[in-house]
Amino acid sequence: MEEKHAVLSARMQANQDARRAQRDNRKKEAEELKDPKESALEFYSVFSLDKQRIADRISRLQSCPPDGINAELEAVSEQVKQLQQSLAAATFFLPSYDVRQSQEAISKLEADIQSVQASLVPKKKFAFSRKQKPAADVAPADQASNTPDTATAPSVPVPVPADAPAAAVPSASIPSAASQQEGDITIQNLKGEVVRKSGAIPNVFIQNLEDCVVYLCGNMMAVRIDKLRRCKIFAGPVAGSIHLDDAQDCQFHLASRQIRIHTSQRCDYFLHVRSTPIIEHSTGLRFAPYDFSYPNIEQDMTTAELDSSINCWADVKDFNWLRQQQSPNWSIIPEEERTLHRLEQAGIDAGVPSEASSETKADSS
Repeated sequence: MEEKHAVLSARMQANQDARRAQRDNRKKEAEELKDPKESALEFYSVFSLDKQRIADRISRLQSCPPDGINAELEAVSEQVKQLQQSLAAATFFLPSYDVRQSQEAISKLEADIQSVQASLVPKKKFAFSRKQKPAADVAPADQASNTPDTATAPSVPVPVPADAPAAAVPSASIPSAASQQEGDITIQNLKGEVVRKSGAIPNVFIQNLEDCVVYLCGNMMAVRIDKLRRCKIFAGPVAGSIHLDDAQDCQFHLASRQIRIHTSQRCDYFLHVRSTPIIEHSTGLRFAPYDFSYPNIEQDMTTAELDSSINCWADVKDFNWLRQQQSPNWSIIPEEERTLHRLEQAGIDAGVPSEASSETKADSS
């Protein structure tokens, strides 16, 4: 009798679990079919409140005690960084105009922080003898490390010719040291170098590279790429977003939740992306599926919550092309031009060849 009761209880529990799973699936499907405007309204509401709170906190910095100003600056910079990440996550459903307006609001907050920092922390200006010496345009390869760049980016962008070389173009895209977090990697101002990094990395900032090859194996939270010329970037899975600006004649192998490309020309992108890739002010771009692998990449993909069965690499949205016809600014890479790139060793910092082994897809089948 007790055995029958146990069997009956187990069946009832199984039925309850099945019904609960069905409810959860329906709820998930409803969220996926939700009107993007509803998501946009929700974003605007939260973004406006957070922006106002940060602005109020910045205004109170003037009355902050001198011994606590550095900690307060770091805290408010972290809030701005989180606001930037929330905007990155919303770019796939926000109109391009609203994205630009929100980005301008964030840039103003960053400029206000820099202004307050300049007025309340004047002692940094007296480290003059060390900063008098002009920095070299090209840094050695061993300077691309986990230590963030401590140079303060200019608050106002300086106009430069469109055809200026990458290393000569000033930029404020790399965050200040105060807004970066421990473990972040900055790779910048290199020519003709091979850079290899592996392991769990919060954020990666790549800027001003020419004729370089970069291997990033492991999990990353976000990647920002700016001003690259004739470079190859091989990257493992990124749990958040990838923002790419001003690249020419480059090749990118990227896996991420979101990818956004600005002002780039003649570049090839091999992507694994959960949402629609977005391009803007770009021409001559080509796309193909992600083709980079290394030991344990499957585990890294799982950690980054990137499903191998969901890849929107070909669903490119061009914000500068509003017609129904195919945008002339991007195309698909023919299969005969695609290759598979594999790193055979797990510890690339310990000595991986400068070039990953590659084979054509026809050879690998």
